[in-house]
Amino acid sequence: MQSRDKSIVIGTGKIAQSCALMLLEKSFEVTVLEFSKNGQFTNEPFSKINNIDYRKFSQNEELTSYFEAIDSKTLVVSASNRFIFNERVLSNINLEIINYHSSLLPKYPGRNAESWAIFEDDDYAGITWHKVVRDIDAGEIIYQEKIKIDDTTTSIYLLKEFSKLAVSSFDKIINDYLGDGINYYPQNGYDKSDMKYSWVKPSDGVLDIDWSEKKISRFLRCFDYGVFMNLGEYSIPSINASNLYYYKIHKKDCFEKKFKNSFVIEKENLIFEIKKND
Repeated sequence: MQSRDKSIVIGTGKIAQSCALMLLEKSFEVTVLEFSKNGQFTNEPFSKINNIDYRKFSQNEELTSYFEAIDSKTLVVSASNRFIFNERVLSNINLEIINYHSSLLPKYPGRNAESWAIFEDDDYAGITWHKVVRDIDAGEIIYQEKIKIDDTTTSIYLLKEFSKLAVSSFDKIINDYLGDGINYYPQNGYDKSDMKYSWVKPSDGVLDIDWSEKKISRFLRCFDYGVFMNLGEYSIPSINASNLYYYKIHKKDCFEKKFKNSFVIEKENLIFEIKKND
């Protein structure tokens, strides 16, 4: 009997799970890994339902040793993954490690790239699949696809669209891997000083009422993660040290107050209605 291609999916959430299922459909042997230092793991029920080998790790050394011990050719797929692949892992020649990232690299390596793309007034955001190297998000490019940003785009909208693009493009990557191999091309312009760490936020998370209407709009939309606001590393933004729980952007000619105990910032063409924490 011919041996199956081996694969590991490391990460959490919908993209990682979808990649695992696609690998199964392509007859790969699949293991799902999850790494969390705070003990929060979410992929075990998914793996059990789909009869996928599942392992969880909370210590860097334990997971590093696991990767070091792999002695056969294995495709490692990283998506929404907090483990940093170190030199010991990367030196294992049996591993081909690729990563999903939510920006058009080399722009916005690191965390929360979708939010930065909106705040910085980029025309486009997008996704990148790339090879994993020692520097974070610095590896050669496999695939990129972009999405137009307009004056209604929010971070939660981009994340939903990114998820669709990540999964659809992964099918091509698998086919390449099974064929002549994954194609890589250079990532030009990477600058480690541009790294966006999880604790770094646009304008430090504080709205300035003297900004232009366009900048206020971008600020509010870049922090808009829908129901996920204040559940992750992006907390609710503030103004004058008061938390902003809800916002609504109105055109001046159709302003109708939506929230009780809210206040408005009136600019040239738009009215921003904001509800503070009571």
